[in-house]
Amino acid sequence: MKYAKPLIQTLSVSQNGFDYKKTIYQQPDKLTGVDDGSNSDYDSTATYNTGDYVVVPELKSIYRCTADNVSGKFPPEYPDIWVDWGFLNSYKMLSNDEEIGAQTTGTDMFVEYAFNQLDTVGIVNTHFTEMVLEEIDNNNSVVTGENAGTGDGNTKEFYLDNKLVARNSETVYIDGTAKTRDTDYTIDYFEGKITFNTAPDSGSNITADYTKCVVKRKILGRDIGCLSFAGYFYDDIREKSRVIITDLVWLPSATLRMYFTGDSQIGSLVIGRIQDFGITLMGTSMSFEDKSKIANNTFNNTRKVIRYGHIRVLKAKVIFDVPDYNITAQKVNDVIGRNILFVPDESDKFYEMSNIAYIENFDMPLDNPVLFQANTTIIGVA
Repeated sequence: MKYAKPLIQTLSVSQNGFDYKKTIYQQPDKLTGVDDGSNSDYDSTATYNTGDYVVVPELKSIYRCTADNVSGKFPPEYPDIWVDWGFLNSYKMLSNDEEIGAQTTGTDMFVEYAFNQLDTVGIVNTHFTEMVLEEIDNNNSVVTGENAGTGDGNTKEFYLDNKLVARNSETVYIDGTAKTRDTDYTIDYFEGKITFNTAPDSGSNITADYTKCVVKRKILGRDIGCLSFAGYFYDDIREKSRVIITDLVWLPSATLRMYFTGDSQIGSLVIGRIQDFGITLMGTSMSFEDKSKIANNTFNNTRKVIRYGHIRVLKAKVIFDVPDYNITAQKVNDVIGRNILFVPDESDKFYEMSNIAYIENFDMPLDNPVLFQANTTIIGVA
């Protein structure tokens, strides 16, 4: 079984000598195509009444007032008056506790990450028409003045030396004059093919500047049927609601870009580095449970989400694939009790657990290390 420990970061705000924090998955450096809503930021001088919503921008969160004539009471400091209503739309995909599995919605969304020394991206509970993923080596990506060919008055198609070209990164020239994309030419970013609307004159010089990708993939919409249970989880088009890519290129300095076409919903989005647990999952059982802990107040119509809702509980034996299972023990100790991205393979009994989950316990029989077998409970939360 393999896994990736997601990168996380902490949002925080200080008020009256106290720090209020929320831990989230690593936020993108750029995010477009998302509307967070129209709620105003909290104002300590304003007066709020029941049903008013405010934003605490430092925590990227919305709070709902449950009383009248409220003034000067900082929402995180007064949970009896202000209900934590959840993250802004753009941050729902980064939640890693009570809102895990929530979806960020948007149109033609674009997400960009610093992707340094990483190789894995996972999006769980997602729906879109099409996604294009690009990985760019920041130390070796810019191409300038490349000669793409010479015009002959008839040929319209010219090819760049690199097939994988970053979207909207190119500038194409004819005899040093920059041309306009979609007006003078079109480009296939997966083939590095430039097609002019009118063939360049004979003897004209075609050159280009552009950014090349080390990885570029197109993934079609998730709502596609499948022929088998195993097929649902393993083929590119079979994964109906998840995208798990573990073979991106490990680079000292890289950029990861994801373009989503049309109306899309991004569930939990994590980036990390793939690792091998050194174990194979065997029996014994998996159960589906509802662990919702949502306190609903029928008098003031408020709610408080305490932790997870629908979960999958996997009780399993594990067989060690490494000679010294202390290696696995060290890894378990590092991740137990925190959400990680599980990426089982077909040798694992419960490969359908390929999702975000955490290890609740892991019993290791130290009195019989020759057995190389242990028990564990994995709680799937998305």
